[in-house]
Amino acid sequence: MTTRTDVFEAIARMVDARRGDDVAAVLIARVPRYGELAAAFGYATLDRVEDAMQAAMRGALRPVDSVHRIGEGAFAILLPELKAGNLAALAAVRIAAALEQPFEANAQRVLAGITIGIAIAPEHGTEPDALCRNAERACVEAARQVDRFKFYTPTADALTLSDADLRMAIALGHLDLALQPIFAIESGRLAGAEALARWQYGATAVPPARFVQLAEQSGSIGALTHWSLNTTLRHAATARSQDPSLFFAVNISPHVLRQPDFVEQVIGALDIWSVPGTGLELEVTESSLMEDPSQSARVLSRLRDHGIRIAIDDFGTGYSSFAYLRQLPATELKIDISFVSALARDERVAKVVRSMIAVAHQLDMLVIAEGVEDATTLERLREMKCDLVQGHHMGIPVPAVDFVASLSAVAT
Repeated sequence: MTTRTDVFEAIARMVDARRGDDVAAVLIARVPRYGELAAAFGYATLDRVEDAMQAAMRGALRPVDSVHRIGEGAFAILLPELKAGNLAALAAVRIAAALEQPFEANAQRVLAGITIGIAIAPEHGTEPDALCRNAERACVEAARQVDRFKFYTPTADALTLSDADLRMAIALGHLDLALQPIFAIESGRLAGAEALARWQYGATAVPPARFVQLAEQSGSIGALTHWSLNTTLRHAATARSQDPSLFFAVNISPHVLRQPDFVEQVIGALDIWSVPGTGLELEVTESSLMEDPSQSARVLSRLRDHGIRIAIDDFGTGYSSFAYLRQLPATELKIDISFVSALARDERVAKVVRSMIAVAHQLDMLVIAEGVEDATTLERLREMKCDLVQGHHMGIPVPAVDFVASLSAVAT
């Protein structure tokens, strides 16, 4: 494993060696949900898997490039002598492709995956610490990207945001809510919408992943969830007056799922806005459920007792099993965008998605596919008997007031 000092020295040499208009790139690559992999396979197996991953990455890059292991499930990749910064994206694509297959270690097959953040010198800095920090920031955002890589965005990350800034934004109503429509695939009818928080800080749109992470780290995630639930239900009450069958999905952090009064908070919000439980769907990630499966099952059961829909989000990216899935009181399974975006071009992925849908139906669960971006993907999902779909092909997120207004226009 390479030390931080060694990596910083290598970056400094790479930046100093630039010629003319050439640029250099620092990529930080991380294995998502490393802790879950360690729990499933053990650190000894993962150590050998990371060796294989490092070799695969080196094989996908130029001889002049270098790959350094810098921590558990973490790599620093240095790309010198680039004619343009966008060539770093090509390297990221090659790395991701090289890591698509499972790696064998200790008689086990491990599919680890990768997320990649990219910082370019001199555009994003010239000091090793700044380049690594900016690449790390981009890596956090990359987890929500279809391609699982992202360039550092100075305009969004140059801000120094604090918990006080976020709490003030919530208190003063500076957050906005967008709604992305969800459609029934067979009828094409609007079935509901997913609530998405937005924060415009001055002239800068703060990425949701960033302020959610800030909320989780600082302890203000409860206040953010309270705002999200009540704002969503306020709009849901108006929307359901036009169409009582609509449901509205809210993403729930594992941090609030563990709060002892969370169920009471949700039920209280439903009562305030006179929305029945069936009008609300709570989306909980597969990985958060696995942090404490028994507690998760108890909390979700109480919510289901009030008619609230429960969706397991990002399914397929974690390591829970269908055997455990049948014990959860979930009503929907939400297939992760990384599977949906690839199923039209990768038959192996299509087979996995087909199996997910079939098993979910056997467990009396509906299936939602997110990230549907084209007609071909939509048609494949229809053939597979998927129930619900969302994505830019059908409708982009719009301000909640506009979403509700569009329902009124249809009704009149």
